[in-house]
Amino acid sequence: MNAIVARNLTKRYGEGENAFLALRGVDLTVPTGEVLFVTGPSGSGKTTLLSILGCVLSPTDGTAQVLGLDVAGLREGRLAPFRRASIGFIFQGHNLIASQDAIGNVRLPLMLNGVGSAEATRRAVAELEAVGLGDKTMRLPRDLSGGQRQRVAIARATVGRPPLILADEPTASLDAKSGREVMELLTRLARERGTTVLVVTHDNRIFPYADRVVAIEDGQLVQEAA
Repeated sequence: MNAIVARNLTKRYGEGENAFLALRGVDLTVPTGEVLFVTGPSGSGKTTLLSILGCVLSPTDGTAQVLGLDVAGLREGRLAPFRRASIGFIFQGHNLIASQDAIGNVRLPLMLNGVGSAEATRRAVAELEAVGLGDKTMRLPRDLSGGQRQRVAIARATVGRPPLILADEPTASLDAKSGREVMELLTRLARERGTTVLVVTHDNRIFPYADRVVAIEDGQLVQEAA
């Protein structure tokens, strides 16, 4: 079974002479449970691809099946609940709420999905323990290191046990040791739970954690390496 099947995926910005093709007919299949890295230079279309597969952007042409749902062309009213329930996002800049402690940040997606406060808190604490932050559940983001903040971000993305995790440059702002620790944690959780993970990255130091690495350049898939 495949978690993602994209065919002839195209994204165009603008019209006429000012049109820019961010994606040019990308074909990509990601089996369920695979940890896939997408690499390439800045401006190559990596983040656009991630945004379409994350149901944040719509393609101009082509099809994209995500977890069995054909998301190309669906309206936000259908995409938003699917995105909340089925996809976890991890960002380069953590995107944590500065005024919320670690528990508050991690339980937020659960509460947005209708989980009661007490149950959301219980599950958030358990997820923070799973990422090695059981002793820092009450800490604000400013009181955590960069690696610890990214662990909170991982816990927030995984607490609802979504079948798909999308990560945009998750180690770019971390030193080598913290980056390895974050990827070891993310891939361990994914393999234990059968989660599919797609990581956009420039960081070739973390390539060993991938099942497969593909490269994109000028909006086209140009290379695939085992």
